[in-house]
Amino acid sequence: MHANIHINAISRSKGKNAVNAASYRSGSAMRTRSVVGAAAYRSGESLTHHQNGQVFDYTRKERVEASKMLVPEQAKDWARNRESYWNAVEDREKRKDALLAKEALLVLPRNLSHEQQVQVVEGWANENLVQKRGLVVDYAIHAPDASDGEKNYHAHVLYYPRPIDENGEFARTKLTGYKTPNTVDGTKTLQEFRFSFQEHLNAASAEND
Repeated sequence: MHANIHINAISRSKGKNAVNAASYRSGSAMRTRSVVGAAAYRSGESLTHHQNGQVFDYTRKERVEASKMLVPEQAKDWARNRESYWNAVEDREKRKDALLAKEALLVLPRNLSHEQQVQVVEGWANENLVQKRGLVVDYAIHAPDASDGEKNYHAHVLYYPRPIDENGEFARTKLTGYKTPNTVDGTKTLQEFRFSFQEHLNAASAEND
């Protein structure tokens, strides 16, 4: 089964941030730069940006089929909560052009059941990001209407590329660049991600067969 996956970088620089990315896709006007806002938009929840008190309320957003935080075993409670985790990311990154998160956009076939879609997304994210790289993952499955009248099932997988260390805190080093072990960048990593996604899709499709 063809694995359709796209990786986007979300940063504060040049307006390329999480909220503006959501604004572009939704056609709505959102100008505040915040990865907290991005997490709220994708999950369909209400989250507060602790630095300025701004509330991002997307509880009326429709067609959010599922959302969940996936965390390494050593993660502390603050990393298991969507609002506290993404606020911690905002606090950790001081630079105006800081990379706040990366997003994997996974296209999900229509022939999979809801349970299989969740199985595929969580299986892929746990294998490639949580277990192998020690990252926290925040995913949401969306099902907007497609042009043919069916549903366009896809998953937004947000991950901040700084692992959780053995003490349950943010590690000193991000998994970015081309020389860092277990980097989340580069052509080789994208190929690895795509091949893994294809394996998870084929396994789920085989169940239907």
